Amino acid sequence: MRYLAVVSLAIAVRLPGVWRNALSQDEVFSARILREPTVPGVVRHVIRTESTPPLWYLLGWLVHHLGVPVVDVRLLSVAFGGAFAAVVLALASEVLPRGYAFAAGLVAALAYEPVVHGSQLRSYELLALLAALLGLLLVRSLRAPSRRLDIAVGATVWAGLLTHYFFVFSLAAVVVWLWVDPQARPLRRRATLAIASAGALAAPWLPAFVAQFRHDRYWWIPRFSARVVLVTPLRVFAPLGVRHLAAGVVVLGIACTGGWLLARSSAAGRLIVAMAALPILLAAVLWAGGMRIYAVRNLIETAPFVVLAVAATVAPLRRAALPAAVAAVAAAGAVYLAVAARPPAQYGAIARALVADGWRPADPIAVFGNFFSFRAPLEWYLPHDPLLDVSSPTSAHCPAVFVVQPNGAGSFTVDRLTGVPARVRHATVLASMHGASCVRLSHSPRLEPLT
Repeated sequence: MRYLAVVSLAIAVRLPGVWRNALSQDEVFSARILREPTVPGVVRHVIRTESTPPLWYLLGWLVHHLGVPVVDVRLLSVAFGGAFAAVVLALASEVLPRGYAFAAGLVAALAYEPVVHGSQLRSYELLALLAALLGLLLVRSLRAPSRRLDIAVGATVWAGLLTHYFFVFSLAAVVVWLWVDPQARPLRRRATLAIASAGALAAPWLPAFVAQFRHDRYWWIPRFSARVVLVTPLRVFAPLGVRHLAAGVVVLGIACTGGWLLARSSAAGRLIVAMAALPILLAAVLWAGGMRIYAVRNLIETAPFVVLAVAATVAPLRRAALPAAVAAVAAAGAVYLAVAARPPAQYGAIARALVADGWRPADPIAVFGNFFSFRAPLEWYLPHDPLLDVSSPTSAHCPAVFVVQPNGAGSFTVDRLTGVPARVRHATVLASMHGASCVRLSHSPRLEPLT
């Protein structure tokens, strides 16, 4: 019953986002890949436009070509989210008392980062699931090693390496634990062999990884910020960032306290601590060294272990333990309700308003704020599949310029104007390559459309 409750809750909180939310920028890139007619086309497209390996896209492509509409392929992430919550509950049951393990499973089902990505057309939820599953398999191998578990570890590692490159950080944490923790000695050689075998099977993808790395898809990431690193555990639970550094330090302190308790308790606890902390530390060190790869969403692989570290602070509280566990679940639920109450992005409605006002593929569109948030979704929802590029006004007169103006609370108004009004000059103008002569395309490789 505990597993049924946790899985049901995880699926229930993820399902509404499948049909409520418009496709975001990155999801549009995924959708274009899923529409490829052949598997080789999928692989070529992934290498050309993505910064991740191909496994999730191949799974999504297969589901789509079995007859599932592109948007409904998001249900894959929902299923992975349900499995993620079940695996976290199983892992928590290995290191925590029964009731507190159940609370950890409920928090994992409701945690912000897994919930947000649990209804998206992206690979993040699968990454979180595979990291949690690897931890669970190793903990169970500690108790009763077997060839079946070795094969499962190898299969999980292979799938993780072909799902997201940040899985390497979780794998590094596992290897460190295997070769440093004395109680991991009985498992050391057989687990290392399973990991090495999986790496060899995934190695044929390495030339494609090199090609993707040269495309520099992470160019948009800013310089190193210790504040971003400090608030990373907080982002597992709530949509807060560097402006909420105090809250981030509190959550980090709670997680460190729970990690210390887990590390003292058993080898399984030390594995959980390693998989919670080392991926963040390794990614941060590379970022500080000049590799701009640190994005909090890529570290969703630490979410199951951060949840367990926080949960581990509750059990020793004695009389206050049960109220604290209930409060933690309630807080996670409150965050979910607050996020669910936000109005979704209105890209489809904006596209319909543009068409209703007479927009044609040659007409420029001016948007305010982060133009990346608009460009790919408008390409997807507007008719004729226009390819919109960043542009700047020329001295020529525009017969029509369409301005998408935010009104707050997620709503927008669309205005049709002539010329290039002053307020448009403070926006980003998107235009197709066959657009009007009143704009000049940027021709920057970093700003060109990805198709």
